[in-house]
Amino acid sequence: MIEQPRPIYLRYLVDIHKKYLMNYEFNTSCL
Repeated sequence: MIEQPRPIYLRYLVDIHKKYLMNYEFNTSCL
């Protein structure tokens, strides 16, 4: 089976989004 790039790309975007949300929550809690 050949892995399609789309799921990997979406997974990458989700990972970036989670990191961004965690950073945002961390920054707002520090203020």
